[in-house]
Amino acid sequence: MILESPIPELSIVHLDLRNTSSFNSSQNYHATEAYIDLIQRDIDTILEQHRMGNFPTHNNISPLEKQALDSLKNNKSITIKPADKGGAIVVQNTTDYSAEILRQLSDTTTYKKIPSYLTPTIRSHINAILQIYQSLNMIDSKTATFLTNSYPVIPVIYTLPKIHKSLKNPPDRPIVASTDSILAPISIFLEKILTPLTKNRRSFILGTGHFFQTLKQFSTTPTECLLVTFDVKSLYTSIKHDLGIRAVGNWRVTCKYRLFEKVMSRSSIPILHNNYFLLGDQYYMQTRGTAMGANVAPAYANIYMDAFEHSYVYENSLFKTYSLCWLRYIDNIFGLWAGPHHSLVTFTELLNSIRPELQFTLNCDPTQIAFLNTLVTRVPKGFSPLTYFPNLQIPTAFSITTAVTLHPLKIVCPALNLNMWRG
Repeated sequence: MILESPIPELSIVHLDLRNTSSFNSSQNYHATEAYIDLIQRDIDTILEQHRMGNFPTHNNISPLEKQALDSLKNNKSITIKPADKGGAIVVQNTTDYSAEILRQLSDTTTYKKIPSYLTPTIRSHINAILQIYQSLNMIDSKTATFLTNSYPVIPVIYTLPKIHKSLKNPPDRPIVASTDSILAPISIFLEKILTPLTKNRRSFILGTGHFFQTLKQFSTTPTECLLVTFDVKSLYTSIKHDLGIRAVGNWRVTCKYRLFEKVMSRSSIPILHNNYFLLGDQYYMQTRGTAMGANVAPAYANIYMDAFEHSYVYENSLFKTYSLCWLRYIDNIFGLWAGPHHSLVTFTELLNSIRPELQFTLNCDPTQIAFLNTLVTRVPKGFSPLTYFPNLQIPTAFSITTAVTLHPLKIVCPALNLNMWRG
């Protein structure tokens, strides 16, 4: 009788992850391969007939629409990106778009230039860590394979314009496109471990729908309280590595994995200290925080903020006296404040004095305030949160049909008779 070795605690089997399939139908399933060959032969025949003019085709857009799309695609003087929030499409001058990226990268407390790409060095570091994990029976060979990317791509940076804050020269949110990068498997692995820990926390909200439901609990709120929002400025790039890892380590008591602390202390280092990317022909390293775009980034930021709240918010005397509600979606906070305005300002100043790199922007109003993509309005029996998209004043060439709905915006371009949907 052969006894199977127990599956290690941190195997991908327990995390609902799996390696890329190496299945090859030609090895055993000749009928399937024959079917694929027949389909490929038919497609090749159709394409050849089309090239010879014997196979009529019908475009689903008019010649004018195609010409317009080709013109936009080939116009290097403009950059087209989705807005950071609201679902709009933003057309920017490429010079302005590039200038905003370079402005952000000039922050030497967060980024630095590096002479070359670091993939070989990072791969060696990851392999050394995986060997230690396997020797301690913390992971199995399947998990080690999952965490190793044999053919990684180089991460690149791009930005999304925050037109909900300003339509003229809007600030941009930096995104590092790291899918299939050398660090992507570890980021996915850690995200699977950390995300369950972020739920059921005191301030946690999952999104707009969860916010709607939670707000119903405050139907008897005093009418004199202020509606409050805080925005944590550049949270992802403001988390110091030591403070972030410490915050995650403090959650070991709530984690079901006994090896949690060892895994986080070793696995976080390659992600946080080797977060590099390419812009044009120049390589950069992010020296503080985590890149927005990494799978683990939201969970990591949530854990960091939860630790900050427990240390400096919930025990604050002004907070205990006047705060009726404190709900947070990563770096966006909604609150109800039953004290005078000057006490709220003092509380905000106290928060901003704790860590210079972590700054809170305050907005407040007695009757109506924007939060996420909602407009919260005081009504006789509580609050009425309506879905909306702030500050979107689309130029005359475009009109947006809006409604109190969770459906995506429909953007209509009358000049081209072209409808475009964005979720």
